[in-house]
This record gives sequence, structure tokens and C-alpha cells, in this order.
Amino acid sequence: MSRRLSLHEELLEKIFSACPLPEAEGAEGPDVSAWLDGRAAEVGGDLDWRCSVVDLLRLLELDPAWDRRQQMAVELGFPKEEVHARGSAELNLWLLKAVADKIVERGGRIAINLPV
Repeated sequence: MSRRLSLHEELLEKIFSACPLPEAEGAEGPDVSAWLDGRAAEVGGDLDWRCSVVDLLRLLELDPAWDRRQQMAVELGFPKEEVHARGSAELNLWLLKAVADKIVERGGRIAINLPV
């Protein structure tokens, strides 16, 4: 019996299984931003994945429920004892950055818009 993937593993799997690899040898990793922009154009609507982890999850047809995002935050290193004490906006921004960092760790290129 295989284990079920966590939310962040599902997210990365969806991205890297669908995002085209660069054709030129020695080129940088896959342009995840361009692929997500194209997906957003196909899907339509107002999904602003560059600013919202909820929109990113919806774009990838993953459940963005609050409890799942809290669990994903803990899996990605957010302190478990603080996850329930933080507001959703703060946690969502942290998650968006953490997900982008994971994409870069796997060789992808991504640009997100975090408030300064």
C-alpha cells in the first residue's frame, strides 16, 4: 500500500509532472511561472497565483482548505505550536514563499509577488 502524498508533495508533483523542461542543453530549469501563467489563462477566472497560495492550490485543482494549509505549513517548517496562533494572511504569505523555495530547490524558476 502506498502512502498518500502530503499537500505540498501533491503540489510539487503536479507542477513538475506537467511543466515542460527547457529544450536547450545547459539551460536553466523549467519556467514554472510561465507554465502557471499559461494554466491560469486556460482556466480563466481571477486566480492570482503569484500573490495567493490559495489561488495557486485552486489553479492546480488541489483543496485549499485552512486545515490542509496549516498542515502543509508544519510540513514545510512552520513551528507547530504557532500555526494555530497566526492569522491566515500571515500563514498564507509564509506558505507561498516556502512553496516557491521548494520549487527553486527542485530546479524550477518561479516569480511570486510578496508584499514588502
